[in-house]
Amino acid sequence: MDNNKVTTRNVVTESGINFILQYYSNEAQIKGYHQQEFARKDCLLCKDIDNKINSTLDHPNYVLDDTTHSLFEGHQLLFAKKHAEEFLTGRVRFLLDFLANHKKHTLAYGGSKNSTIKNFHFTCHVLNEQVELPLKDSCSNPNFYKTISNKEDIEIGELEHYGRGAVVLKSNNEEKLTEQLYELEKHIGVNYANNKHPFINLYLWMEDDQFCIALVPRAVYKPSEYYDENNAWDIPIGVLEMGGLFIMKNHDEFMHTSADFLKKLCDEVSFNDEHIKEIIAHVDQK
Repeated sequence: MDNNKVTTRNVVTESGINFILQYYSNEAQIKGYHQQEFARKDCLLCKDIDNKINSTLDHPNYVLDDTTHSLFEGHQLLFAKKHAEEFLTGRVRFLLDFLANHKKHTLAYGGSKNSTIKNFHFTCHVLNEQVELPLKDSCSNPNFYKTISNKEDIEIGELEHYGRGAVVLKSNNEEKLTEQLYELEKHIGVNYANNKHPFINLYLWMEDDQFCIALVPRAVYKPSEYYDENNAWDIPIGVLEMGGLFIMKNHDEFMHTSADFLKKLCDEVSFNDEHIKEIIAHVDQK
């Protein structure tokens, strides 16, 4: 990691939606990040494990790396030691346990966009307290965050007019959180019988000794700009980007991208507010 090669700027919409842009002049530094997922064949993570990569986490099944795969100061990559099937609820139980021991950290888990999820390697971004993630901060901002219900030790809310539909869960009860998450998965589109999983970006942190989870279901993986032959821009929309932190390798994009354009991209790949309200209404009736 070479921090001298990272430049940062903020852009904000008129309504106050904040985006943080980080430009990397050394494209190789973010090669693994832009890969997004790691298939079994020629898996970079497996090679690193075979090369005895140093882990700051003492765990039989997971590695926490702050060197080889660190994007910037305060960022670490948490990943599994082996390829395995990707069941969101099971992963969340581990992430909540991890968070209970790292209470000042924020976790950003991208999920899987593929049906053959067992062929891919679980990864999760770990951000320390010095790293700002705009979506997390917005979940405490009354201009965007609205509480929908607060009962049975769990609060359910949403981000409104935010450019990406998000369901927010808050509770100090891990069991309640995972149960509620499972119900949300079903209404978003999971079908375990057919091995169909919705593509969900997930953010986890702690606030006043409560666990907080923000779910951003993805309608599609890439915006239409990716398929426009006349479009010269190549802005990725990964889990950090949906959280408001854009990792960029093109200097022109970094210098000239507006907050309104980024909001439009996020809006295009995620569910709208009305769809999010429908999902929450179904879950809240239980």
